Amino acid sequence: SIVVLMGVASIDNVTFQWNTGAVSSSQTISENNMIEMTAMSADGCGVQAQAVEVIVYPTPEVAIQATGNTSLCTGSSVEIISTQSEGNVWSNDETTGSIIVTESGVYSTTYTDLNGCSAVSNEINVNVSDAPAPTVSASGNTAICSGESVDLTASSSETYTWYLNGTVIADANMANLVATESGSYTVEVTNTDACNGTGMSSPIFITVTETPTADFTAI
Repeated sequence: SIVVLMGVASIDNVTFQWNTGAVSSSQTISENNMIEMTAMSADGCGVQAQAVEVIVYPTPEVAIQATGNTSLCTGSSVEIISTQSEGNVWSNDETTGSIIVTESGVYSTTYTDLNGCSAVSNEINVNVSDAPAPTVSASGNTAICSGESVDLTASSSETYTWYLNGTVIADANMANLVATESGSYTVEVTNTDACNGTGMSSPIFITVTETPTADFTAI
C-alpha cells in the first residue's frame, strides 16, 4: 500500500521541502514514517507544517477454492471456501466464510481486514446444467397379445418406483418390470449424484390385444 501526501499553501509560488529529502508538491510514502514538510515562499520565507505520522498497513491476501467439482447438474451443489473466515463480501452478496453454490456463475470474494484494507480473491467459474432424465426401454414389441409380456428396463439408478397410468405399481422397485397390461408405464428414479439422473421418465405405452378364441362346430 502507498500514501500520497500533497503540500497545500495559502499563497502561490511555494516550494515544498520534505524531511525525506524530496522537493516536490507531493510525497509518496510506502512505509511507516513520521513526515515533516516545510513550505518555502519565493522570497525565502518558510513555515513548517505539523508533522504527520504515516502508518502503512500490509495489503491483505485472500483466496478461494471449491471443495468439489464445479461442473454440476441441477439439484447438486458445491461449497466454495475463503481463506479468510471473516470480512468477506462474496460476488453473490453473502458475507460468510464459505458459500454453497447451486447456480451457474463466476464467484469471488472481496476481503476487508480490521484496518480497512481490501483484497479481491481469484475467481471460480461454476457451471450448472440440467440432469439427464431417466429413460425406459422395451425388450420387444410394445403391442402384445393377452397372455404375453414385455420387459421394461429403466436407466441405471439407485432407487426405482414404477407407475401404470399414474398409479404406483406395488412392489415394483427394481430396474426391470414385466408389463402384462395395457397402459402408460413410467418410472421415477433418484440418485445421490444428480448428474446420474433424477425424476420421472417419459411414458412408454403398452398395448395388449385380446387373443381371439376359435373352435369347431359341426354343420
